[in-house]
Amino acid sequence: MRTTTQLLLCSALAGCAQVGDGGRYYGSTDAGAGSATRTCDDLVSLPGDMTITGASGFTDRPDGCWELGGKLTLRGPAISSLDKLGDLRTVGSLELDSTDLSAIGTPSPIDVLGDIAIHHNSKLVDISNVEAHGDLSSLMVEYNDVLPSLGGLSDITRVTGMTMIESNPKLAAIDLSHATRLEGGLTIQDNDALASI
Repeated sequence: MRTTTQLLLCSALAGCAQVGDGGRYYGSTDAGAGSATRTCDDLVSLPGDMTITGASGFTDRPDGCWELGGKLTLRGPAISSLDKLGDLRTVGSLELDSTDLSAIGTPSPIDVLGDIAIHHNSKLVDISNVEAHGDLSSLMVEYNDVLPSLGGLSDITRVTGMTMIESNPKLAAIDLSHATRLEGGLTIQDNDALASI
C-alpha cells in the first residue's frame, strides 16, 4: 500500500486545487469523452536515465505503472510505437529525437518535470500525452514536419531555461497562456502555418 500525500495550490481568487501526489501528477484521465480515471496504487520508481533506440530497449521496465527519475530518450526510426513502454506516468526529462512516432500512444499522459526536447520527428502529429504541470528547465520543439499543435504542453507555467519553438511547418497555433515566466528567453521562428500565439 502506498501512502498518499496531496499538494494543494491556493489563491485568493481560485481557492484551492489539488495539483499532485507527492509533488507529481498521478491518476491521469484517458483521452476521449466519458473516459474513466486511471489509478495507480503501486507506482514503481526507477532512478537514472533510459535511452531507447530500438525494440530491445523496452525490456527493462516495470509491468505496472511506473516513473523514471532521470531522462527518457527515444531516438531513431526504429521507435514507431510506445506500446512496450507500458504505463509510464512521470519522467525527469524527455527527448524524442528522429523517431517514427505519429503519436505519444501511452495509456496515461507522461508528466515531465525537467527538460522537454521534441525534434526531427517527421511523422509526429499528436503530443497531447506529453504534459508539464508547472515548471520546466527548458522546452525545445523543432523540426517536426507535421506537428499541428503543442498538445499537453499548454499547461506550462514557467521555463527556467530556453524556450525554442521553430521549424515546425504545420504548427498552426502556440498556446502559452498559462506561462507566467519564460526566464531563459523565447524563440519562435520558421513555423510556416503559425496563425496565432
